[in-house]
Amino acid sequence: MSVGILLVTHAGVGDAFLSNALATWPVDLPTRVAALEVPRDGDLDKIGACADALIADLNEGDGVLALVDLGGATPFNLMRARLGPRLAVVTGLNFPMLMRALNYADRPLFEVAAKAADGALRGVAVYPEVNA
Repeated sequence: MSVGILLVTHAGVGDAFLSNALATWPVDLPTRVAALEVPRDGDLDKIGACADALIADLNEGDGVLALVDLGGATPFNLMRARLGPRLAVVTGLNFPMLMRALNYADRPLFEVAAKAADGALRGVAVYPEVNA
């Protein structure tokens, strides 16, 4: 089994990340992944019910990691309300974060979350490098 991954983003973001992950990965993705995009004027009760269904579907026993595009915004608030021992949330979604989570999806939930966060941070660089 492995940790399921749920991308929870503003409209137009999650599906693009998932599509690029599918195009980049050499074979089938190593775990179940889904995207939930939250439209600006969406019905939050319906979106919350959809989130609950996706979390239940993605959780094969090892939990679900929600990768959220922006902390403090609606997608994050939807996931924060669902936090528990089988759901971890990491904010600041970028492509290195997603790829790192996929690479470590067979690890325990909170280790996958830490690896995803580390991947996000290591994936950010400034060029040319500036000596401090």
